[in-house]
Amino acid sequence: MTLSSSDNARDGIISTALTLDGEEQFGQGNFVILFDSSALTNTLRVATYAHTRRLNIAVAIHPAQAQVVVLMNVASGSASKRRQVYILPDILDGREECQLVVHFQDWRVRDVVLEQVSLAQLDETIE
Repeated sequence: MTLSSSDNARDGIISTALTLDGEEQFGQGNFVILFDSSALTNTLRVATYAHTRRLNIAVAIHPAQAQVVVLMNVASGSASKRRQVYILPDILDGREECQLVVHFQDWRVRDVVLEQVSLAQLDETIE
């Protein structure tokens, strides 16, 4: 299942796509965000979210703190709310359109990739 949207580019987000591999109960897929990197110089953050019946996922890019924050909430199960912080590298080099991909498996973020560079995790909070 894939859910896609085209957001208002003035907010920095060009488009998003949430893909769940197989049936939704597998908890595996990715959240792809295409954004305008020039928006990072004009705003405090660029943020977007997607949701299904079982999954809520939100991503915020905070250039001033050099962080990418991923919030993931699963409708059932223990430790279902997670907040993970990743280090935002200085690799955008004036590119207009950039792609950020959040890969998840077993309802947990497995990897966050910006322009084919895997981001280092800084922190994680589980509720």
